[in-house]
Amino acid sequence: FLEDDQVLVYERFTELFQGMKFDFISVDGPENSNAKLYCRVDLLGILPDCLGEKFIILFDDINRPRCKKALQFIEESLKEAEISFCKGAYSGMKEVTILCDESQRFLCSL
Repeated sequence: FLEDDQVLVYERFTELFQGMKFDFISVDGPENSNAKLYCRVDLLGILPDCLGEKFIILFDDINRPRCKKALQFIEESLKEAEISFCKGAYSGMKEVTILCDESQRFLCSL
């Protein structure tokens, strides 16, 4: 992925999910990899086409720098497609970020 040739991806992810629409996407997965800069980038292969009119993207472990970089790419992809979204960040034992359409804005204020 870009300049990080050690990023792990799920086999056939894009092929399996391309053309499908989702209203809820949970981005999670193992941290253990040799990736230098990114992790959990699979979603980028089908964004923004995979989003339903109403959508929620839940991104886990955003406190990890590699996950944070992947989330930045997701946000850029939505902006480039001119899809407006709201963003909420939650901290506790772990950090989680929610991106959602305007109609789900309440999720960003919990």
